[in-house]
Amino acid sequence: MGTDLSLVGNYYSYEAGEGGIIGCGVPGNSLSVRTVDVCSGKEVSLTQIFTEKSILKAMKSDQ
Repeated sequence: MGTDLSLVGNYYSYEAGEGGIIGCGVPGNSLSVRTVDVCSGKEVSLTQIFTEKSILKAMKSDQ
């Protein structure tokens, strides 16, 4: 796992990153937030928990 972010109810979120050299020696990396249902151990997406409308509203109000 990566950096702990939150545990809300059954949902644990963490920051995950990957890095390396690809192709012709070009470095690259990615950073993402992953959420796991701790009861089932399965990864879940935001759209499985919240409606798209509420996600967009939250993103638009984030400053």
